[in-house]
Amino acid sequence: MALEIERKFLVNRINIETLRSATKLVIQQGYIFDWFNTVIRTRRSNDIGFLTIKRNTGLDTLGVNEYEWSIPGWLASALMYVSFLGKIEKTRYNINYKGHTFELDIFEGKNDGLVVVEVELTDPDEYVALPDWVGEEVTGQKQYYNKNLAKGKK
Repeated sequence: MALEIERKFLVNRINIETLRSATKLVIQQGYIFDWFNTVIRTRRSNDIGFLTIKRNTGLDTLGVNEYEWSIPGWLASALMYVSFLGKIEKTRYNINYKGHTFELDIFEGKNDGLVVVEVELTDPDEYVALPDWVGEEVTGQKQYYNKNLAKGKK
């Protein structure tokens, strides 16, 4: 288990040159379970899969307990079929900027047009320099949680 501490922002504009130098992943995520502050999801990117359990303690909007296991890509694909709580599709760009990795997500499908960026921290009070393309902070705003985007609650 690891404590995941992250901040989330909207994106003002996309710098094509920045994206060209970033690592790119096409991600499908499916939500299997969401009850009592616990979410179980599956994720697939290329032939790599993950099964993740996130548990929000309710004490902090920045951090959740996260348990994650690698699973075969075929199993992640199969679990998508039982992801009755919804799915999301996005392209993620991992962008390094001043000592932090920013995960810029461009959503497709029912969330087409939404672009957000997350940055993971080691401490809730950690200073992070923001690139000029980062916009309004939406950390803790439930409509931007992936599980709600998967349900169509944008």
